[in-house]
Amino acid sequence: MRLRRAVPNSIAFELTWRCDQQCAYCYNVWKSPEGGYGVGEPLDTASFKALIDRAVRQSGCSSLCITGGEPLLRHDALELIAHAAGLGGPVVLITNGAHVTAAVADQLAALPQVSVQLTLLAADRELHDAIRGRRNFDVAVDALATLRERRVPVTICFVCTRRNFAALPGVLDLAYASGVRELAFNRMAPAGQAARRLDELAPTVEMLEAALEAADDLAPRYGIRVATGIPIPPCLVSPDRHRGVSFATCSTATTRPNFVVDYQGNLRSCNLSPVILGNLCRQSWRRAVNGGAGASYLRRFARALPPVCRPCTLARSCRGGCKEAAHACYGSLEEEEPLLRSRRLEPAALWNVRQAAATDDLVER
Repeated sequence: MRLRRAVPNSIAFELTWRCDQQCAYCYNVWKSPEGGYGVGEPLDTASFKALIDRAVRQSGCSSLCITGGEPLLRHDALELIAHAAGLGGPVVLITNGAHVTAAVADQLAALPQVSVQLTLLAADRELHDAIRGRRNFDVAVDALATLRERRVPVTICFVCTRRNFAALPGVLDLAYASGVRELAFNRMAPAGQAARRLDELAPTVEMLEAALEAADDLAPRYGIRVATGIPIPPCLVSPDRHRGVSFATCSTATTRPNFVVDYQGNLRSCNLSPVILGNLCRQSWRRAVNGGAGASYLRRFARALPPVCRPCTLARSCRGGCKEAAHACYGSLEEEEPLLRSRRLEPAALWNVRQAAATDDLVER
């Protein structure tokens, strides 16, 4: 693949590393137990606006995401969101909801290009707050109601863990009652501090199947579109068995990648990855992606594949699942990612994965 021709599918801007939650599953790179990803002062308002302009102009991407940390902890967050929206493309704000007041919702409602992604881990206050690590359920539900009253488009994000996999039906009920018609289903991404909590938090294949079966049952009846974010290897969970769910694959080093730009202008290939490709305050987009360390990492990422996956007919599209999770947990892009390692499939089972998945005839070690 010629990376210089890859127009990003989206660019996520991390406005700040700060967050007022203590989510058990947090994947943010600056919370990695090993450290190594610096926490410093963010760009000022004018410099951040210039950074957004430069990234959009030089990359050709118009679909943007505003995230963090908790982006609304920045004093100028709404000004930066409005600036991003003024560039003409869709903008998604990812927030925990704790700072979505009526005044904030009014300002977001005045920006028709902006939608909000809000995380709900359960329809049960105690379970949601236990995983969040803070009292957040009531303010998140209030934020949902406040945004919907003003007709701001909302997507609910459900992070599936070992502790809440059975809570998806309640979240879908709440989404339907609130008029939400989009749900992002993310299995726990084992990176950052979550990479050291696999046994406690990582859902099993059976748990993912149970949650997705609930989505198959309820989502069509409610008119809710469910899409996965973190890739799930199809040898473990076959998309053919879950027609009500849209399954994502990893975009890194493809012709339509997603990129992340942090609050100091550092460019990364994924919000799970601590690898800095370059800095857009000092380099052009093309040089950051196609020159030096950035190009080297993206080429290595594109080639990397766990040995067990190499004979698989779906390896080109699946690409071994979440390779950044493998890197975070086991130190290499070529290791089996945690979900795949948990099942230890034989190559023979992967070779005819579609037929095997359809017949539940997966061979386990």
